[in-house]
Amino acid sequence: MNQTLADLKEDLEALARLAESCGARVWQFRAALDEHPFVRAEGMALWEETRALSRRLADEMAQADGWKSEEADALMALKRESAELLRVLQGKLGYVLAALDWQSPTFLHSLRHQAGKQVGRIVGTQNDYKRDMHLDAFAYEAAWRFAYVDAPLRIPPTAYVTSSGMAAMTTVVGELQYVHKIEGPVLCGRGSYFENRWILERAFPNRVRLVDDMDTKAMLEEMARSKPAAVFLDTLCNTHDVAVPDLPTLIPALSRLLGPRGFLVLDNSGLASSFQPFDHLPRLLAPRLFVIESLNKFHQFGFDRVTGGIVWTQGGLETNLLWTREHLGTNMPDASVLSLPWPDRTLLDARLSRIGRNALRLAKRIDACAAKPGSPLSRAVYPGLPSHPAYAWTKDYPFQGAFLTLAFKQSHARVGFYKTLIARMISEAARRDIQLLAGTSFGLDTTRLYLTALHATSITTPFVRISAGTETDSEVEAIADLFESVLERV
Repeated sequence: MNQTLADLKEDLEALARLAESCGARVWQFRAALDEHPFVRAEGMALWEETRALSRRLADEMAQADGWKSEEADALMALKRESAELLRVLQGKLGYVLAALDWQSPTFLHSLRHQAGKQVGRIVGTQNDYKRDMHLDAFAYEAAWRFAYVDAPLRIPPTAYVTSSGMAAMTTVVGELQYVHKIEGPVLCGRGSYFENRWILERAFPNRVRLVDDMDTKAMLEEMARSKPAAVFLDTLCNTHDVAVPDLPTLIPALSRLLGPRGFLVLDNSGLASSFQPFDHLPRLLAPRLFVIESLNKFHQFGFDRVTGGIVWTQGGLETNLLWTREHLGTNMPDASVLSLPWPDRTLLDARLSRIGRNALRLAKRIDACAAKPGSPLSRAVYPGLPSHPAYAWTKDYPFQGAFLTLAFKQSHARVGFYKTLIARMISEAARRDIQLLAGTSFGLDTTRLYLTALHATSITTPFVRISAGTETDSEVEAIADLFESVLERV
């Protein structure tokens, strides 16, 4: 079986598993659905749709050993149609399960309760107001930390969903600002997400010290000199140079300098489960670790249905994150939580592997194109390329990121040219009958082009980002051919 057919088999197996998970969650609440005639029919229809999709995919995969190359187009169409259907079903799941419930569920009743599927589990003044906390979030948080955090200790980490990745950041900053009332400088990587930097510079005015994410020696020297109360870093930066700090070296060193009274905050949205902070954090006398992630990127398996974020920290230590989230109003709504696919480490790791493969493939092809005479490019920027300054440590990473950026020669380094280039690439893709998108985010199924940070010029430089999708071997080769053709003629 050639690589494209092997990719398609993996893709259809993943979709079947997601469909089965969606249906199982409907079945889990069948008793509650049966009590509500207005929702029962929709719930059972949703269950039947997920079963039908699972069966259709299973029937096709049963014939996988006999697939031939000429069937690839039909299988790609099945993959696309199944993913689009499952995306709709996932949204319906959130609606159907949330339709039973109330935002202010009751804990006592005389005749009829207003607690939906959570009747008997609502406790007055504790979980009876969903803006503050709700049981659907608790269930997802427990499953998420079990699936995605490799915790070496018996005490599991605590995790809390938020309404977005930025809300996760706001919650952590609120925790440090209002609960711990930290004093002293705050170190922040210069490549940290520009919105995170914006928050920090206003929450801690005149106290934020920017450091070069890639200069480990200088960062540690600044740490020793300024003795900060907290350090904020992205594990993989969404910047023109795609900076990746040497965290396997930095985390132990920062931990010694911060001590147990300090705080280390990592935004792990770019690497997700492929990077495990506990692998590098000392067991004893470690700083308090907060890890934030967007749930929009990888954790929805390409569905991009709802906004969401999560923050987790070591277990067994006193935490006020739950209450900070409540007071700041950053909790994730129940319908959004219920629309999220259930955490699945096997599927996520496979997805990261595919996206990483495709990103590296595109980066290599574009980098080779940059070496040709007359190219507007100086190089492709991706942590998986030997030319990247972080390659000394990222070469051993299981996943080196979902996106690459294009570094242009000075003669072409201007926003107007970037816009023209993106438009020409989309136009050429349409001419070649190749699916290619211009849009934000990363970690989705289809490769996307984006002019990033256009309105954040006071913090960073606008740049062209290519976010790889989960395309099959032949599809990503066609996209690479397209990019090469446009770059040679632009």
